[in-house]
Parts: sequence; structure tokens; C-alpha cells
Amino acid sequence: MEAQAFLERHSPRMIRIAKDTSPELLGNRRIARYLERLHRDFETVEDKPGKREPLPGEDVFWWCVTILEELTEIRGLGGRKDPYVLMMLDQLRSMGPRLENAEPLPPEFQIHWFDDREEPEDDEWDPFSEPDADP
Repeated sequence: MEAQAFLERHSPRMIRIAKDTSPELLGNRRIARYLERLHRDFETVEDKPGKREPLPGEDVFWWCVTILEELTEIRGLGGRKDPYVLMMLDQLRSMGPRLENAEPLPPEFQIHWFDDREEPEDDEWDPFSEPDADP
């Protein structure tokens, strides 16, 4: 599947979810199943982000996915008043119109696309390397 086709398939529902943002998203199993289907579809995308320039609205789409993933993992009524949860709900709500209009993320947000074809720089931290020996 092409990335554009993926976005065209999944963006309409993401826009509806973002526009109708409510505390009902917390722990919502139906939304969690939607995200599972979305990720299965994404596995078939041949031209993944990081290997090409991002498509219009693609960064907003993935920002929404990230927020939804967090919200669906939150259980219990206490989360509905948590300041972090309220902030995520506000962010998701504000992203709906941006996604609908294929606008970029606001400048205060960033997504870094990793290209798994890139070789790490020599000076980058490698969590799998051996620690330096003590002198």
C-alpha cells in the first residue's frame, strides 16, 4: 500500500475521533482495536516516513495516533481529571481541524522520522555497545 492511500483510508476516522474528543476515549477498547488495524495496515505501507518527505498532514496524523495510544491505555475514572490527560485531550481536539486541512504540526511539536536504512553516526549513543572500560 502507498502511504497516501493509507492516509486517505485512515484519516477520515481519525478526524472524526479528534473532533469528537471526550474522556470516553480513556481505556476505549473500540479505539484500541482501530489502532491495531491501523498499525496492521501500516505494516503494508511500502514508502514509510523517514524514507521520503512527509506527506501533508502526515505528522499530525501520527501525533493523533500517539495521543490515542496513550489515552486507550488509561483506565479508571480518576484519569478524567488528571492534568496530563486533559492536556492530551485538548491536543487531540486541536489536531482534528489541522488533519482535516492537511496542515503541519504546530512549531512547538515535533516528530522525528527514523530511516532504518541510515547508519548511526560514530558519536551517537548505542544502547547495545559495551561500556567503556575503566582506566
